[in-house]
Amino acid sequence: MSRIEVVVCETPVLSSAAVIKQNITNLVDGPYTWTIAAQGGFKTASVNLRMPLVMAYKFLNDYIGKRLQFLSPLQAESYQPRSAMGVCWEGMISTITIDNGSAPITRTVANCYNHVTVVYPETDYTQATPVLGKQARTLTTINTESRGLYGIRELYYTVGGMAAINADAIRNKLLRRYQMPITQFAQLATGIIDDPSDAVVTLDCTGYWETFDKRIYLNTAVSPTPINIDLIVASVLAANTGIGQFLLGNPVLAANALQFTPYQDQIMTAQQLLNKLCSFGHYDAQGPSYIGIYGGPIANYSIYPTQASYRLQRFDNMQRIIDDTPTAYGRVVNPWEVRPAKIITVADALPETAVYANDVLDVRSFVIGEVTFTSPRKLVLRPAVVDPMQVTLSRLSIGGTV
Repeated sequence: MSRIEVVVCETPVLSSAAVIKQNITNLVDGPYTWTIAAQGGFKTASVNLRMPLVMAYKFLNDYIGKRLQFLSPLQAESYQPRSAMGVCWEGMISTITIDNGSAPITRTVANCYNHVTVVYPETDYTQATPVLGKQARTLTTINTESRGLYGIRELYYTVGGMAAINADAIRNKLLRRYQMPITQFAQLATGIIDDPSDAVVTLDCTGYWETFDKRIYLNTAVSPTPINIDLIVASVLAANTGIGQFLLGNPVLAANALQFTPYQDQIMTAQQLLNKLCSFGHYDAQGPSYIGIYGGPIANYSIYPTQASYRLQRFDNMQRIIDDTPTAYGRVVNPWEVRPAKIITVADALPETAVYANDVLDVRSFVIGEVTFTSPRKLVLRPAVVDPMQVTLSRLSIGGTV
């Protein structure tokens, strides 16, 4: 295996094994790119393919919502089991666009919902002037076919005061409209003769962190007594159960003895809750904690780093990134292996000679907030933007220390 392979696999909802449906490496047309964020992990990816139009239509119908993987060329040879191959990036094919000239067509799961609930204030129509009452929710209506293909995607739709029968009608209409991926024309042009043997297909993908924004997290069957934050994170990220439906392994968790209530009765997505929990940081950490969904897919919950993982010299003609961790010190890191939520030190960035208590304080270092890789070897690293005072104030709000 001498190059990064691009493969389409069955979605983790349907198969725990990443069985390859098609290796599409030979169809790739031009550079591909992916982004990995400190908060969320694998974020987005995009790859263009070139193929006959009839094959493009098959992609549009069969591959929306499937699992796309970029596999590292250096992690395994052909004789090794596929599980040994390194996953550079993986996620869901969320949008497919076919462009053959005159009539680009797009299909997307971005606005696909298969569990729909309408939230509304109850209205008392027995009064001379109708009176709004307490907040009510319709029963959830479900499309099981869509859920089986794309996982649970929940929509809580809030409307104004109305009768329950009208809220039910709105709920049913929403499900009919959004239960399956939406296909639509981007435009339609005449006077152009299309070549049916040649079409460009763009696969735009999102990491599985996006699926946590499609799940509502409610937990009212527990005591409101605060417990360790890492225990709450573990319950939300549990593999193969409910919220963590796309995760195929137990999360890797850093211990965090800061405490927060596991009781949750507000309408909040799982992603919103996890972002809130991460904002508290970890006791005296100078930044937030991070949750990333990486290869597996497996979730990783980590505390704000203090020691460098990578180092780089700007004026190194080979532009090598070097591993700075004790276990692999000095190893050259390939650009497709670099991960966020780690510290990189640019040794020749400034003529600095001071000694710092830890690497995060070194002016030549920064925490990587986002990694963007573009084939074959281009890498852009963006620093995490962190306000230590906001982290401290968030931590103090739940009884942490300065």
